[in-house]
Amino acid sequence: MASFFTALIFIALLESSLTASAVGFWLPSSLAMVLVGAHFWRRFKSTSLALLALSLSLLAVSFLYFSNSAFFSHSVIAASGIALWALAVACGRRSFSFAVAVSFLLFLGSLFALSRFHLFFNASLPAIVLAIFFVTGFFFFLSGRIALPSLGSALKIRLFVFSLLAGFLIGESYVIFSKLPFTIVTIDFMLFIMYYTMWSMAFRYFSGTFTKRSLVSGLVLCAFSFAVLLVSALWV
Repeated sequence: MASFFTALIFIALLESSLTASAVGFWLPSSLAMVLVGAHFWRRFKSTSLALLALSLSLLAVSFLYFSNSAFFSHSVIAASGIALWALAVACGRRSFSFAVAVSFLLFLGSLFALSRFHLFFNASLPAIVLAIFFVTGFFFFLSGRIALPSLGSALKIRLFVFSLLAGFLIGESYVIFSKLPFTIVTIDFMLFIMYYTMWSMAFRYFSGTFTKRSLVSGLVLCAFSFAVLLVSALWV
């Protein structure tokens, strides 16, 4: 019940930010983010889950700040409030697979936001690539900690290294894809396919289920997904 009321207050604060001035926008928005982070930390005593919830609220606020559509803004507020409540319910039931799925969606949403910022606001490519590097590494490590909460210190360090490598590969891939005649939606989904493939392999590695067969099947699935996406993009 506390999570439900937290989600309602979060929605109310973000709705109030829409009617405030440009400066006043950040007061209710910041309060909403602090409320969410504090609630998840108090309830679950997990830094990873608190950061995930805080990331969800931060992405929602970012979309609101750059939105020019009232319908889109209200939709973002409603969707993020429902997502926060569902996340709290799922984590309360120890269903952390939902939290991992939320981290995937947040990664995809962050890519979309950064791609649009690069395209429509003339942001420098090095700055965008650096942001993608940090976003990728952050969500890769965060979702790995949520999916594998019993990792020892040595494996946490190894997961951190894997996360940095994933950030580097996704960032460099963005440089390549951005120079090709693809839309930002196509680019984002191509990067997401790469991210998910690397994450699933890392998960199998750290959970002790990694095999040559899983490696081959993962690469084949990645190549097939790429092919379907490219054919769809060319067809459209």
